[in-house]
Amino acid sequence: MAPLIKATWGADPLEYVGGFRNLSYDPKATFRSSLPTNGTATWNLTKAVQSSSPTSANASLSISYSNVDWDFLKTVYGWAAVQYQAWARGELIVGGNSTQPVILHTDSILEYWINGTHYFGGDYYSFQKAPLVIHLRPGTHKIDLRLVRDVRAFGGIGEPTIDVVLDVQQVSGTLELAKPGILMSDIVDGRLATGIGSVSLRNSGVSPIEIVVSQELNHVSIYRPHKITFLHPGGMVSYAMLRAPAKNATCQVGQKMLPILLALHGAGLEADSTMVTSALDPVSNLCAWVLFPTGVTPWSGDDWHNWGFADVEAAINTIPTWIQNVGWNGYGVDIERWIVSGHSNGGQATWYTLTHRPDFVLAAAPVSGYASIQKYVPYELWQPADPRRIAVASASLNSYRHEMLMANVRGIPIQQQHGELDDNVPAYNSRFLSQQLYLSGTNSSYNEVKSQNHWWDTVMTTPELVDFYYKQTSNPDVLPRSLDEFSIVIGDPGDMGSKGGIKVTYLKDPGQYGRVDVKGHTIKTSNVLSLEFNPVLWNETVTVNGQALNLKAAASASRSWFSVYTSGNTWSIGNLQIENSTPQRHQRQLGSMTAILRTQGPFIIRHPGSDNTSHLALQISRNLHQYFQADTDISSSYTTPTNATGNVITLAIGSSLEDLQPDFSIRVFESGVSIRDHQGQTQKYGDEARGAAFLRPLKGGRLDLVLWGADYEGLGQAARIVPMLTGVGQPDFVVLGESAKWRGIEGALAIGFFDSSWEVTASSVVESG
Repeated sequence: MAPLIKATWGADPLEYVGGFRNLSYDPKATFRSSLPTNGTATWNLTKAVQSSSPTSANASLSISYSNVDWDFLKTVYGWAAVQYQAWARGELIVGGNSTQPVILHTDSILEYWINGTHYFGGDYYSFQKAPLVIHLRPGTHKIDLRLVRDVRAFGGIGEPTIDVVLDVQQVSGTLELAKPGILMSDIVDGRLATGIGSVSLRNSGVSPIEIVVSQELNHVSIYRPHKITFLHPGGMVSYAMLRAPAKNATCQVGQKMLPILLALHGAGLEADSTMVTSALDPVSNLCAWVLFPTGVTPWSGDDWHNWGFADVEAAINTIPTWIQNVGWNGYGVDIERWIVSGHSNGGQATWYTLTHRPDFVLAAAPVSGYASIQKYVPYELWQPADPRRIAVASASLNSYRHEMLMANVRGIPIQQQHGELDDNVPAYNSRFLSQQLYLSGTNSSYNEVKSQNHWWDTVMTTPELVDFYYKQTSNPDVLPRSLDEFSIVIGDPGDMGSKGGIKVTYLKDPGQYGRVDVKGHTIKTSNVLSLEFNPVLWNETVTVNGQALNLKAAASASRSWFSVYTSGNTWSIGNLQIENSTPQRHQRQLGSMTAILRTQGPFIIRHPGSDNTSHLALQISRNLHQYFQADTDISSSYTTPTNATGNVITLAIGSSLEDLQPDFSIRVFESGVSIRDHQGQTQKYGDEARGAAFLRPLKGGRLDLVLWGADYEGLGQAARIVPMLTGVGQPDFVVLGESAKWRGIEGALAIGFFDSSWEVTASSVVESG
């Protein structure tokens, strides 16, 4: 299993013997390991490269293992073999006579302990947005680092080292700027492009202070890529780069509303870098608006999925505001007509857009993108686990396995491209998806560029791509397309748009794919509970699973989409009816635990008010800001403001959790957890239940992610499950036993999904006594 995923779930073999933090250095000690010769690992000494000044210190550490035959392991297991974990111990020495407030940057580190205090989250992608603020007394401080090697971050070619950096800086001990400057839009031809800005602050002390920030604004021609700012649905300010249509744009006579060319960047890049914004300079006269979204972070939040794609759509919806702000009198914009292109992780995002918003996509050009994380680096070398548990974790990623969703792109022109010698994202990914398109009854043009690797200067403007851009900007297709025959495959209705004017709104069991096959006016469904129809395209009689439904009256009465649903084996026109007292699951609440990322405002983190729970609440807040740049409000009580719009994360120990729905499927007590399974049988877990994480509904379509622990240590186990890194696979609920610390998923006593009425599904795993 990928190390980042194992690390999130725990899965540290040293926890079986009490954890690395409780081990003392002993060069003669041996530990069981599946990687080195003779199956044992030992302590060894590695010297870090250090530098220091009176107010800062830096240590770069490179870890390698000569007693592992990496080449042979890669021959058998591929890149999965060079994804591993290790531990390192060092010391941080503080001089002087008084306690020092410092910030600690932990580049490429996910987890660490300082003086016996645990910190999970770190800064694995080296964003340096939310360093740990800590007050250290003079003397020596022990620091233990969990080192995790992931191919997406470290690469799969060459010596499989783990390279990390620790950087500690003395700070003022007051409120101070966390990042220089202000996030503001550019000035275009004398006018502010958009009027929203933000300043990042860090509180490293307790004294009030006034901060005055000033910044020179960037002046740009209106026809050059420039920065626009807007509010992400999570409530914080984000930005994108926008290039308006040129004066000499090659548009057809009479064309007034132009499509948007979405240019999605790869991992580790900011949207305002010239590497991104200049990539399409050779086609500066395209008849299109060109938008370079950021996805909030250089890794696009969650790889351009829930959080990152919400940023894309917010950027798209800002263009009409920009038109008003700058007094633009050129071509208009059609915000529901997209040409999508992206490189590397942006290529993967192009596949995501194709498969999840097909009715908005005019055409697409995925470049050097991967199919899915599972196909990029297969999930091998797992800790052994019950296949049912693995299946549940895997099912929570169904929406991101693009190779399973190729049927959704039928009818959309696609130009694929990949470098023949790509050793970052192997060309197999594009070849494989090209084949899957063909097997799904659709097709693409595929250009494999000889003798080229992952990136070259004209990678986004090869002759094939340039021809494609110009052709598709004048594509006359009406969207959404009216197709006589097509299919829709759905992993998560919560992040899935429509295809051919049909949208799946609920699945019977969200732990399985749903499917809709359409041929003329005949519709067949599998694992689908309800559908919505676009009345423009669907206003006659259709047959659904052999049953005739006359849609004419519903289409005439509805100005927007209308619904049909099934109960038993009968389909009816109208909204899905839920019989029990639990509220129906709202669209924003659908999906796995990552549905919490669909917040409509800052996250609210609630905890009982103790020092320990305060530490965990701050850790979760820091991680959400580090990896998503999210805003959070931390409350030391369970009272939530009545005007709050954001999703909630609730921390609880023992019986401290408030009971919002007395008949809810999962309940926690002082002595453990109970779950009502899909057969209506209640399973109780007593002392064996150490922690739990589960979603529950709040009013207004909001969500509460409950983190519960039998004690503080158990709560810390549960807090690891909060969505932070992509590819982990967190379902709707999980109850963790003690052995999850070293077994990972296999240590889950219960793991699974809720259906549309918040009942546990049949695909879930609920251990019985």
